[in-house]
Parts: sequence; C-alpha cells; structure tokens
Amino acid sequence: MQNQEEGAAKKREGLFWRKCPICGQEFNDFLPAIKHMEEHLRHESQMVKIELGAKDYLAKRIAQEFSPNFQGTKTDSKQGPSQSRTSKRKFADEAKGLLSVVGDWLEQALMKFTEINAILTSNLKVAEDLVSFARRLPDDFREQRDYLLQHQERLQETGMDPKWPRKAGGQIRFVAESMAGAEWNLSPSTSREFIRQTKLRKGAIPGVPQRWWDPASRVAGSDEEE
Repeated sequence: MQNQEEGAAKKREGLFWRKCPICGQEFNDFLPAIKHMEEHLRHESQMVKIELGAKDYLAKRIAQEFSPNFQGTKTDSKQGPSQSRTSKRKFADEAKGLLSVVGDWLEQALMKFTEINAILTSNLKVAEDLVSFARRLPDDFREQRDYLLQHQERLQETGMDPKWPRKAGGQIRFVAESMAGAEWNLSPSTSREFIRQTKLRKGAIPGVPQRWWDPASRVAGSDEEE
C-alpha cells in the first residue's frame, strides 16, 4: 500500500513539474505557465508606472490591449472598422525575455532532427520539410509538436526566410527563435529581434534560472548543490 502511495505521489509530482517561479502555481503544460508569467510581468510593470504618477495609464493600457482601434485620439469615421484585428493580445513589452525561454523549449524538441543544422538555404522545400519534422516529433514533445503545427504558416515562412543561416550549425536555434513569438502573432523576424534585445540579460526573470521549466536541468542543479 505504501509503495502505491509513493508511486502516486511521484506521478503527481511529474505532472506538476512546471511551477511558476514567481508565485508557485502549478501547471500541467508549458505554454499556460509562460502566459501566466507574462501576466505577472505585465501587472508588475503597470503597477510601477501607476506609482510613478501616470494617473490614467492603467485605463489607457487596458483600452489599448483590448480595443485595437484605440489610439488616444478620435478615430477617422471614414475608415470604418479595422480589417487587421487579431484575436491574440500583444505580447507584453516587459515580458520579452520570456520569448527566449519559449525558444529554448522549442529548440529542445527540434534537436531530435539534427539534420536541420545542415540545411544551408531557405526555399519552399525547406518550408515543407520543417512541417514534416514537426509532425514527426514523438509524444515526449507533444506540446512542441502541437505548437509548431498550430502555427504551420509561420513555420513555413521561417523555412523560406531570406535571413536563414548560410553556415551549418545554427539552423535549429534560428527556427526556434523564429517560432517563439508565433503564439503572440509575432512574425519570425520580430520574434528573433525581441530575443536578440534580451540576450544581454542574465535571464528572463532576475534570479530565476533560464531553464527553470526543464526537469533535466532541475535535477542537474540539485546534484550540483549536493
């Protein structure tokens, strides 16, 4: 009986290995944890700006986030309703560092296909091959597989990107960084640029290891402490 209880406890621990490093809330999946952390950082930044004296900052920020046509001035009635609305909310500027974490997460899965690092040009065939690689990811990388296939158009766009690395070795990272912002409707080039802007930081969140989400890294860290 005791062994069964211990086994069940270990299974529960395995399910909830992604804990928010800020508040400790537990998640079964990676992406909901990232979105949760983004909200932490968004809220923290808003509170700082309000404390600094921007009395109407919060009201304007909420309007901008959820009303795409809000610009703080009167809109041109001749233009009619915007045709470029998107159902996805803009990624918080304060949380750009999290994109590098998403890139690490995607890179971990794509390393199953090291032949990607030998592709030296971008074209339609490469675009199709990337989709094929995503479909072939094993169930151990179910989340990454679902993510890449959900944003298949962005993945194909990455495979035809003129900025594709021409030297072998960095292609997997290029794909991972290009796709990191797809969930927030960022183009591959914008996603890479946001990650580039935050690379000089020590991590996405001060005092939190970059790969806090990786069970293997957590175990390795525990062994080092001992």
